Amino acid sequence: MTATFELPDDIVGLEDYTESINMLVYGDPGVGKTVLAGSDRTLILATEQGTIAAARQGSKAKVWNAVRNWGRVEDCYEWVYENCEKPGFPFRWIAIDTVTEMQNLILRNIVNTRIQEGKAKNLNPYKTELQEYGEMHEMYRDYIAKFNDLPVNTLWTAQAMQVEDEEGNEFKLPSIQGKGYQLAMWTAAQVHCYGYLHMREVVNPKTDKLVRVRSIQWQATPEVRAKDRFDCLGQYTNHPKGQPSLAALTKKILDSATVADSDSKEN
Repeated sequence: MTATFELPDDIVGLEDYTESINMLVYGDPGVGKTVLAGSDRTLILATEQGTIAAARQGSKAKVWNAVRNWGRVEDCYEWVYENCEKPGFPFRWIAIDTVTEMQNLILRNIVNTRIQEGKAKNLNPYKTELQEYGEMHEMYRDYIAKFNDLPVNTLWTAQAMQVEDEEGNEFKLPSIQGKGYQLAMWTAAQVHCYGYLHMREVVNPKTDKLVRVRSIQWQATPEVRAKDRFDCLGQYTNHPKGQPSLAALTKKILDSATVADSDSKEN
């Protein structure tokens, strides 16, 4: 008689394991990050101005409005945490637009707390203490993990920045401040895929002429940092009709997983 060994409930078979999508898209101001966030059933945390542009283009997204202080971000997280697994939850994505500004909200909250308590030697609201940056980095890491752990897809948008490595080579990556660009690379490691949204010229297959399109680069080059753990998005996704579609990217990722599942069952 074979003895049975009971496993903890948290250990499940791979076929039963489901994971939400965590994605980061970065680019220069005005290139279309917010419109991307609004191209599916998305709840957008609008930490920066510009979200109205998405609503004006027929978006089905909704905005958690007036996110101008850190407390509003915490409120949104708690609401999503408490409701996202309830029947009828209306959102497929939560978008933090932008994570670049989210850092500033955390730091401003820390500084304001110091001023309000009135116990520190420095009560200048426009001067940040060195240890406050360290505290901000830890709070930032904590909330990246919290949002990514939610059972709902999460999109982070970020501004782009250009930095140099030790050999003086320049490259682009998300604008996230901390220990040079270490915190930016840490953030990139926490998501399944991240890409650089920009305008580029491609050949129109119908006319053989060059046209400028919005494009997301998903694979790294010496000049741009990017990755695709799903291995389904290709070097670029080009969007000749105007704006990238979050719904279309979601479908592409889920379809690739379905193909993988079918292949594994056949084998």
